[in-house]
Amino acid sequence: MPKIRVDPVVCFSILDHYVRRNETQESVIGALMGSKSHDGSMEVRSSIPVPHTEGEEHLSVDVEFQRIMKEMHQKVASKDFIVGWYSSSYTENSQSLHDFYGGSIPNPIHMLIDPTLKGGLLNVKILVSQNLQLGETTLGPFFREVPF
Repeated sequence: MPKIRVDPVVCFSILDHYVRRNETQESVIGALMGSKSHDGSMEVRSSIPVPHTEGEEHLSVDVEFQRIMKEMHQKVASKDFIVGWYSSSYTENSQSLHDFYGGSIPNPIHMLIDPTLKGGLLNVKILVSQNLQLGETTLGPFFREVPF
């Protein structure tokens, strides 16, 4: 598995996004900006908070806001691109969000961060999506944690 490096400021930015969220929002999502090297290793250097609404039956992401913020980010860090996405919780829409980000980049990562600081610790996981196989039958996608 290629090495993944996450700049600590990314975690603080996501926590800030969570603290500043709308009171009616249970979770936050956003894009992870960084780069991939020729050997497949990845560096996540920053994040872009993305407004969204989420319910049991729907998910709406403000793609125009994300596009504008990505373009502004690339003016100061031209080599950065979206390498994945983050969320503060795992929901029934997580696979749909992963598919959304996977439509623009191959093999996006999902950074799952628990902003509640349970036990006084910041719990951060990096996940990738893989198909679950049973013999020749594909059962569906699942998220697998990878070290970083």
